[in-house]
Amino acid sequence: MTQTTSYYLGNDDKEIARLALQHAVWRPNLLASLEAAGLTRGQKVLDCGAGPGFVSFDLAEIVGPQGSITALERSTHYIEALTQTIDQRGLTQIMPLQADIEQDPLPDSEYDFIFVRWVFAFLSDPIAALAKLTRALKPGGRMIIFEYYDWGAMQFMPDDKRLSRVKEKMIADWRKIGEIDAAKLLLPAITNHGLQLVSLTPHFRVITPTDFAWQWPKAFLLPHAQTLASRKVLTHKQANDFKSAYKALEETPKASMTTPLVAEIILKKTRL
Repeated sequence: MTQTTSYYLGNDDKEIARLALQHAVWRPNLLASLEAAGLTRGQKVLDCGAGPGFVSFDLAEIVGPQGSITALERSTHYIEALTQTIDQRGLTQIMPLQADIEQDPLPDSEYDFIFVRWVFAFLSDPIAALAKLTRALKPGGRMIIFEYYDWGAMQFMPDDKRLSRVKEKMIADWRKIGEIDAAKLLLPAITNHGLQLVSLTPHFRVITPTDFAWQWPKAFLLPHAQTLASRKVLTHKQANDFKSAYKALEETPKASMTTPLVAEIILKKTRL
């Protein structure tokens, strides 16, 4: 079992709160994708990169007590939060597994269903991880992946260079640890790993400051700008100017934003 717990975006209670908000925004898409992929009672599921367990809890409701969810997560803090909620809600079909998808082994042909959301973008070798997850999937099993296809598709309207320049610096810094647009790497590799593309759904929204979904990028962008300033990727002036420009955008009549382009990928394993 790996003890590595450091994350590019952190893994403290503030990040848990951000992940909860993110899950609330994306939950309708999650539930629709689970239905489309055929998740049902009694199935054995791997939730890869489970974090504090928001997806695992939804999965558990669908598979029921006769099914099982292995919640794979490397962060000790997230595992503790996940375990606490499992105990509180009595979801005994969820089994936390502290492990690292890149470093630790998985059993072959074990799972009916694998779910992965915003994990590949943080890995040093996403294709190797895809191969490992495919081996862990039973023949005929399904895998759902949510990953960015074009994070740079996020645009601020009206544009402000204080916003767009920081956005580009965020992308460049992310690429020091992984490929932010991981879906572009994964899609060409699918058939090479015994997988069949069942469906590919793009998610791209135009949102306004009054939309609930506006809180999703906001909860990431403002704190992350300050984090990058503390790491000297940005100057403190750039981070503070970003915050001021974002506030001004929210107060601008008819302001809007395009979200990053996310690919929802449903796959089926066709061979051993």
